Amino acid sequence: MEGSRGVTRKAGLVVLLSGKGSNLQALIEGCRAGRLFADIVLVVSNRPDAEGLIKAQIAGIPHRVLTFRKSLQSREEYDQDLARLVGSVQPDLVILAGFMQILTSFFLNSFPERVINLHPALLPEDPESDGIVLPDGTVSPVFRGAHAIRLALDAGVSHAGCTVHLVTEKVDCGQVIASSLVRIKPGDTEDSLRERIQKEEHRILPMAVQTFLQSLSQPAGAPRL
Repeated sequence: MEGSRGVTRKAGLVVLLSGKGSNLQALIEGCRAGRLFADIVLVVSNRPDAEGLIKAQIAGIPHRVLTFRKSLQSREEYDQDLARLVGSVQPDLVILAGFMQILTSFFLNSFPERVINLHPALLPEDPESDGIVLPDGTVSPVFRGAHAIRLALDAGVSHAGCTVHLVTEKVDCGQVIASSLVRIKPGDTEDSLRERIQKEEHRILPMAVQTFLQSLSQPAGAPRL
């Protein structure tokens, strides 16, 4: 990213998570290895027991818990609090890495085209499409939402995968930044398939983030990716 005096600076990343934080760890390692020209400036979880908070603490990354108090606030009120917290560090990019809560338009409009998500399934380039052509020539349905891995197994498709995409109000329908195929093996369970998908997530997420950050530095009118 370019600073106020034309000096190149590292991009600031905020990571939102709800669970183990394995993709946070992939980003931490990508930053340390120089594959990502960025710093993670804040980690936020909506769950106080999320293991990802421990990973942030070990790495010396500022981290906060912001729980959604359903009986006391609306989703938009929560997102207003979340946007204030995230905005306090002025990030270049917000990454949803296993953040199990749908964001409202208030949050997304606070960081326009600066919020990306990692989804454990293949998503089409055309968000209106309801099918994806797989390497064996068959067409897979599009699996959106929280149970995508289970849905892929139940459908009997030959491949699953993962996708990094821009977040929009319509769930799992934003512009695709990167994706990777994972072949489904005979006898696969939800756990065994998830393990292989997560390995691909760890591989493509840092690359997708770096690609996206580079696109933000392009002149006006240049292709995003």
